Amino acid sequence: MNKKLYGVPLIPLIAVALLALIGLIVGSFADLKISENIADTSNWYGAFIETWGIIPAYLFISFSAASFGYALLKFNYKPLIPFIVIVFILAVLVPGYLWGKSMHDDIYSESYVYGMLLSESKLVCILTGLLIHIFPACLPFILFKNCDKHLLLRISILSCSVIGLSLFTQEGLKLLAGRPRYRFLVDRNGIFEGTTYNFAQWWQMSFFKNPSTEDFKSLPSGHAINSTSTMMMLCTFSPLFAKTEKQKKCLPLILFGVSALYVLAVVYARLRCGAHFLSDISFGILLVSIYTAIAALLMTLVFKKIDAKLGVSVEIESL
Repeated sequence: MNKKLYGVPLIPLIAVALLALIGLIVGSFADLKISENIADTSNWYGAFIETWGIIPAYLFISFSAASFGYALLKFNYKPLIPFIVIVFILAVLVPGYLWGKSMHDDIYSESYVYGMLLSESKLVCILTGLLIHIFPACLPFILFKNCDKHLLLRISILSCSVIGLSLFTQEGLKLLAGRPRYRFLVDRNGIFEGTTYNFAQWWQMSFFKNPSTEDFKSLPSGHAINSTSTMMMLCTFSPLFAKTEKQKKCLPLILFGVSALYVLAVVYARLRCGAHFLSDISFGILLVSIYTAIAALLMTLVFKKIDAKLGVSVEIESL
């Protein structure tokens, strides 16, 4: 009953995937009606999450990448030092830049400002993002000083793989779908450069034909993908903190539950501010659930063979 996939509780993972699938089905029939009843583009809560709600997810990206670099550092293999330095630099630069750019670009939509503006300067937003992400990049040096380097390495590889794949595919999917956001349809009547765009179902892809602006990046929800990947991957780090058998059983569930509240807060806000339809959010959550399951199973299979060859024994619960 307490099975796990590399620290991720199996039953909650399946439950999340099923709920996301149900949401996708419901959205297929009622996306527009649900948004008409929930969305309010002037709502302060939606504006707050638009700007600041994604910070925990981006901080976790920095933490995961830095954990990977620190795990390599613990092996004391000097030829890897240049690569490790690059990893730590990227652990700050990539999420810091992405958050700063997102905070600036995603807020604006023609003459509309949907988020809580930090600065009109894109440079200020990006520099702020870089400064914020220095702290999580330093955390592994404090938290994992005495941990098993083999365990830290594989957990950080899994986390970076799922998060990296999620980040890489979401932008491509957004451009492929080209789905107009609800708030674009409402606030500007779906008019972009003299052309009128109408509501589209999630499966009605534009195949890169629609404009590549933020108004046409409804599917999938990036906020849903990033917050869900944080929820899933946060659990994978639980074996590094759990000392007793009771902690090993309870900590993944606690982390999963707490981070699930964060995901719910984020996805509701995205519905509330009209940035996404229910199917956009459900698609993103389902995508990450599938990525997590596949990546964890592959890690289990690959490292079983590697451990057998190297004669290494690493304790981590997985199917």
